[in-house]
Amino acid sequence: MQQTDFWDNNQKAKLVIDESNTLKYWTVPYEELVKRFEATSVLLQEISEHDDPSFFTELVEELHQIVKQVEALEIKKMLSGELDNKSCYITINAGAGGTEACDWALMLVRMYQRWAMRRGWKVEVVDSVDGEVAGVKSTTLSVTGPFAYGYGKAEKGVHR
Repeated sequence: MQQTDFWDNNQKAKLVIDESNTLKYWTVPYEELVKRFEATSVLLQEISEHDDPSFFTELVEELHQIVKQVEALEIKKMLSGELDNKSCYITINAGAGGTEACDWALMLVRMYQRWAMRRGWKVEVVDSVDGEVAGVKSTTLSVTGPFAYGYGKAEKGVHR
């Protein structure tokens, strides 16, 4: 990226930047966890010199936080398919059942919007057809964010 002719080909530059960002998405959290673990293990070795129970409690809590973040990285590793790190579309259609099905479809739309927003993803309604009385007959959501497709690909099927 530091070469003078890097920006001469915008498409190639964009591919390189996307690949770099994908690699950073994996390496930066891992390197931070390694540093935190090493610092905590050094402090654990020194714990016998201190008679402070709150210090021990803080170290145990830090280890629990490290374990949670390692587990989150393991889940991301499971989402290492070719398209898993991409954005996606979610389509929800009300089936047979009239007004209740349309109302249920609207509940699902709201649920998926909140699910995506909690993850920090951008959600946009691409298309929506309202139900005759309440709810929606169909809605298509555009979900933009890292690993949106990987998490969303399991969300398929008919809900009754």
